[in-house]
Amino acid sequence: MAGDVDHAVTARKLNKLLGDFKGKKKPEPKSSLKRPTFHPGVHVIRKDMDQCHIAIACESYPIDHKNRLAAFLLNAFLGGNMSSALFQEIREKRGYAYTVYSSLAPFTDTGLLGMYVATGPKQVEDCLRLMREQIEKLKREPIDDKDLMIAKNSVKSAVLMGSDAMENRMFALAKSELFYERQVGDEEICAMLDQVTSLDVWRVAQELFSKNRWLTVALGEIPKRTIRKYF
Repeated sequence: MAGDVDHAVTARKLNKLLGDFKGKKKPEPKSSLKRPTFHPGVHVIRKDMDQCHIAIACESYPIDHKNRLAAFLLNAFLGGNMSSALFQEIREKRGYAYTVYSSLAPFTDTGLLGMYVATGPKQVEDCLRLMREQIEKLKREPIDDKDLMIAKNSVKSAVLMGSDAMENRMFALAKSELFYERQVGDEEICAMLDQVTSLDVWRVAQELFSKNRWLTVALGEIPKRTIRKYF
């Protein structure tokens, strides 16, 4: 807390409101929703426009899964920064797209690893092919130590720089209590990232990508058969 706030008064008010809440281990009420179900498939929203927007995702791990940090590193290598595989292959080397990235969204009971690209209609198939090539490469062999270190530094930087913003720190504190029932500090996260090996990342890639269960949503004049050729 910051500013003219009395900790004891605030704690009493919060305990009155949230004192019975036990985080992720709280028994679920009978009316609670079931675990979300991932539905692979291809959905195209046809629209005459200059750019085509393509989002591709597969099911990933929940937020407290043992492989979650390896998944974050996998995402960082795949498309999580400007040195990532997708960014380099699709944007820097070929100029097929300005915006291309991957993202990881872990939840309490499941997760989602996704890729996104906005490109011209003539470059759609090339982008899909390059995305598939990177997926197959990650399944086939571990990334080298240099690329792993770049991915680790990228994730660590995001963690450490994020802590400079008060709002981010508040969210991090709340997530630790809700999902882990204890405070997980930046130093602990960085130390755990250091323990992840390239083999760990490779095993995660094989597990997530080998199922070949992809959900694709596209906006633009994109034939479904073109998407299904790769995903």
